[in-house]
Amino acid sequence: MTKPKIATNADISTHRDRLEKNLINFGYYEGFRRTCQEFDIPPAVCQKLEAMLFKHLLKKIDEGKHEVPKLQASLSRMGSICQAGSVPAHLSGKGPTLQLWADLGSAMQALDGWAISMLETSISLLMVIQNPETGARRVKSLPESFAQLWTERGKLHHPLDNFPGLFDMTYEGTSSP
Repeated sequence: MTKPKIATNADISTHRDRLEKNLINFGYYEGFRRTCQEFDIPPAVCQKLEAMLFKHLLKKIDEGKHEVPKLQASLSRMGSICQAGSVPAHLSGKGPTLQLWADLGSAMQALDGWAISMLETSISLLMVIQNPETGARRVKSLPESFAQLWTERGKLHHPLDNFPGLFDMTYEGTSSP
């Protein structure tokens, strides 16, 4: 059986659905590897296609780079609020100091929003660089992992302790080498 040829932009357009299906179903490495097996692609076109994948990844990586300073700013704001709240003279002495807690809640919402945005960036990159199964498994494991984390913290009465072993960090299935 003769492999379909991809040698021009028109050929790429003709086979776009099949090419994109490989990438979305298997991730960029495995999807591209399969594409190279399924099609007759001259080296120069193969290089062009692979370069396009890396350029596409750069966009998502740049998105993550823009999220990091937002996360840092949110944490800095929370740190400043907690620093002020850690000085007894700054507190009301009659119960919760409403403005500090309101400011902390607002800063927490900003952190949460940027953390979720960064998580989306991370999972999206994981899905295309490793494979969709690993990304999906990571997302599906989070509710159980966080429930177990809260249970372990509750047993010790330490609501902020870390238990990294509770999180599934395996990379299985088709993936990059």
